[in-house]
Amino acid sequence: MSQPLDRFLAGHDPLARLQAHAGRLARLQEILLRALPSYLADSCGVGNLRDQELVILSRNGATSARLKQMVPSLLQAYLREGILLTGIRVRIENPTPMPTPSPPPQRTVSRGVRADMLGLAEALPGDSPLSQALRRFVSRTGGDGRSGESA
Repeated sequence: MSQPLDRFLAGHDPLARLQAHAGRLARLQEILLRALPSYLADSCGVGNLRDQELVILSRNGATSARLKQMVPSLLQAYLREGILLTGIRVRIENPTPMPTPSPPPQRTVSRGVRADMLGLAEALPGDSPLSQALRRFVSRTGGDGRSGESA
């Protein structure tokens, strides 16, 4: 019938190795959390263990710098737990990329409104900032900025 997941994973060699590695990483994470001050515990975690070298991932440069200073004491903490490591590397984990902002919506203005704005711009003195702004607006919304016609 149904068998426990552990028995299924143990029966499949690649899955058994993966499960054992995940268990080792979980144990290493527990030891790390006990060895770190509380202000650092939320900002880092065990990344991987390869060839007896532990990789710790930090969230930012300040945490990374502090962890690098603590490497000797962390190695001692792991040794006290019976885990011999040849080294600890600290890396800054890749930040979650910010979503690409959506382009601004295209706004349209009717021909009549453009013509009225252009008429107002022409009624103002030519060097008036308002006249220049109205002409720029009309040209950006599909008008040519010189007459009441639009393209």
